[in-house]
Amino acid sequence: MLHVIATVELNPGTREAYLAALRDVTPAVRAEDGCIQYEASAPIVTEISTHKTIDPDTVVILEKWRDFAAFAWQKYLTVGRGAIVVNLRNASKSAAGFHVPTYYVAEGSQRLANRGGWPNEEISDVIKEYDPEQDVVLIFLRLDGDVFHYNVSDELTPPLAYKTKSGEDESHNTRLSSDDDPPTSN
Repeated sequence: MLHVIATVELNPGTREAYLAALRDVTPAVRAEDGCIQYEASAPIVTEISTHKTIDPDTVVILEKWRDFAAFAWQKYLTVGRGAIVVNLRNASKSAAGFHVPTYYVAEGSQRLANRGGWPNEEISDVIKEYDPEQDVVLIFLRLDGDVFHYNVSDELTPPLAYKTKSGEDESHNTRLSSDDDPPTSN
């Protein structure tokens, strides 16, 4: 399982519009396969200003995803060291739901070359140094053009997540292939 705690610093005066957009997309994000938790937290702005702990233009988003670690491990095994890119810039909303392009970019890959390399030296160093047996690197391409990354670890390591997911898939496939009704031929 992957836990993400994202702190979003908004431009002054954009908080209400951002929260409204977040309210619109939250049900669709929660409906995504593998989403266990998705919620936002924003400070309540009141007349009391004697104890300000969080900027009112800051929103914290808490997420738990079941399959990112399994996906990262499978990609590491097949194409090597890299990162999961969450491309918020190309997100779309339709009647079918909310879609955020998410993909893996491997070190030395053509996709990375097409992008002109990693977004910055810090991310390049993280990719070289992370432990793929313990960590998942996520890169977020933000709407405002900024890029940020997380190097996350959890009790459910990438290899264990992959093994667990593969076991679920095999179990699901076994159930599907052992239905009482025999397959029909066309």
